[in-house]
Amino acid sequence: MAAALTHHVSPSRLAFIGARIPKIIIVTGDEDHLVAPEGSRRLWREMVSKQEKDGKGGQDLRVELVQWEGTGHSIHLQGEEKFNELIARCVREGRNSNGLADLGL
Repeated sequence: MAAALTHHVSPSRLAFIGARIPKIIIVTGDEDHLVAPEGSRRLWREMVSKQEKDGKGGQDLRVELVQWEGTGHSIHLQGEEKFNELIARCVREGRNSNGLADLGL
């Protein structure tokens, strides 16, 4: 628990990660009392801060933020089918990304 409570990743490191992973989906519940949704929004903002946007209203192509209403920290259990579909989409989009060439995959 101490590691989780004291863990910190700098904004520059988050931007580095966001720019190099082919597809990232940050998913949070609006009723998560263990990890506040604002923390997920902060991660998203830092990961997309220095990335190219698609020119269509600023939507990021690699890093996506999803917040589900009426869910808490056990989001994968509260919406199991929806969560599994989200993971499958993330993997599919990551595999189809040109970014995989950067990773040698």
